[in-house]
Amino acid sequence: MGRRWLGAIVVVVTLATMGLSACSTSDASSSTTTGAATDVLTMTMPNDVTAAGVVTAAVILRAGSVEDAIANGTVTPAEVDLARQAVAEGKLALWAQRAEADLK
Repeated sequence: MGRRWLGAIVVVVTLATMGLSACSTSDASSSTTTGAATDVLTMTMPNDVTAAGVVTAAVILRAGSVEDAIANGTVTPAEVDLARQAVAEGKLALWAQRAEADLK
């Protein structure tokens, strides 16, 4: 289930990024900079964070129960926090790109 499931999530989130970005209060085009992209794409992840987890948390924020997802171990609280930040800053697509790269 691992890679196939994660790949499916990346595809869904990539397609849904526009919808989630509409929830943002900031202008996505002005908040996504080369430096920010480099940070997301190259940063060392904390032990309780994966790019796929951040992407999954973003989907759950939009369509599911965050509390249940944390309780059953689908995502971590840190991934939820980063997902909220990514949506607010219009950077979810960068996280999806990082998750896809991590699959390789």
